[in-house]
Amino acid sequence: SSEEETFLKLLDGSGKLFKMTSENDIDLTTAFSGSGPALLFELARIFEEELTQMTEGRVAAKEIIAQTFLGSAKLMQSHQSFEELRNQVTSKKGVTHEALEVLREQGLQSLFQKAFMAAYKRTLELSK
Repeated sequence: SSEEETFLKLLDGSGKLFKMTSENDIDLTTAFSGSGPALLFELARIFEEELTQMTEGRVAAKEIIAQTFLGSAKLMQSHQSFEELRNQVTSKKGVTHEALEVLREQGLQSLFQKAFMAAYKRTLELSK
């Protein structure tokens, strides 16, 4: 309908729209897109805190981390998968490789799976 088209055009100005036909897909996506910014801000907060502690406050940690996240976000808009991008900035047995190994060994993906499942369950509770 033209009313729907007008509404979609209005919303399109505030960001990219994704059409979904399943209520369950909307609930699942909310756990990621709804919670995602806070999770990224929490990662940035941790990065900033660790850099500040390790340098005893000698560097502009907040600005350095913000630029790191901004540059990464720009690269994420490319056609490449996130895995390809990660691999491009990771040298075999290098600095980044060591950091990624610790995160893998400590079960970072499993931790995020649990966090997203908790967010999804809460989404379902709130939609009742």
